[in-house]
Amino acid sequence: MKERIIAQKILEEVGVKSLKEISLEEIIYSKGIFLKPCKIDGSQGRIVMNGRNAIISFDKSIEYTPKVNFILAHELGHFELHKDLLLKQNFLTDTEKTLNEWYAHGKHEKEANQFAAELLMPYHLFKEQVFRKKFSIDLMRSVASFFGTSITASVLRYRDIGDFPIAIIFSDKKVIKWRSFSEDFLFQYLQVNSPIPENSVAVDYFYDGKLPTEPELIYAQDWFSNDYKIKYHIDMKMYEECLKIHNTESILSVIWYD
Repeated sequence: MKERIIAQKILEEVGVKSLKEISLEEIIYSKGIFLKPCKIDGSQGRIVMNGRNAIISFDKSIEYTPKVNFILAHELGHFELHKDLLLKQNFLTDTEKTLNEWYAHGKHEKEANQFAAELLMPYHLFKEQVFRKKFSIDLMRSVASFFGTSITASVLRYRDIGDFPIAIIFSDKKVIKWRSFSEDFLFQYLQVNSPIPENSVAVDYFYDGKLPTEPELIYAQDWFSNDYKIKYHIDMKMYEECLKIHNTESILSVIWYD
C-alpha cells in the first residue's frame, strides 16, 4: 500500500521509528510547509499549495491534541500523495466527515487517512503493542497514550492490525451513524441510520447518561438480527463495551467475541 510506504519513508528520512522521537510539526517544517493555526469556518483542516509553497492550516479552537495530530498528519498526507490535485485546484479542505475514515468515501480522503494512521501509529510498533492481545478499551487507552492518538483512531487501527475480530459502531442520538468491521468479524451487515437496538449497552447511555466500566455480555442477535448469518448463531454471545466520544454526545461501541 503506497500510503504506508510513503509514511514509513518519511520517518526513515529523519532517522526515527515513530513520532515519539520527533514532533509532527518538525516533520512538516522539514518539508518546507508553513503551519498556521487559525479559525476556519466549516472546516477543521486545510492545505493550500501554490507552486512549491504549501500552508497547512488547522482550526485553533480544537484543544484535543490527538485530534490536532490527526488533522496535521491527514493534511501532510494530501501533500505527499496528491500534489497533482493540489496544483490543479490549489487547496484541499477537510471537515469532521472527511477526516474520519468511516465517512470518507472519496479515494483521496481514504488515502490521506491511511497515511495519517501509518505515520502516527507505525505498523510494526502498533503490532508490538497489540500482538495476541484480545480487544479491550483499557488496551486501547494504553495504545492511545503510547502513540498520542485518540482512542477512536487506535480502535480503528486495531481493526486492521489486531489479531482478534471486532465490530465498531458509532451512534448519535440513538441512531447508528457508521459502522466498521474487521475482515474476519463473523457478521458484516448493520443498517446505517437505523435505531440502536433496545437490548444494547449503548442504548442505556442515551436513557441515563451512564456507561458500564466493564464490557458486558450481549446476544449477537441484539445487534445483528438482520444479518443473514444470524440464523446459524442465534444463541451466540458477544462482548460490548462503549466509549463516550471526546467533547460530544456520541457513543462508540466495540463488539467482540472469544
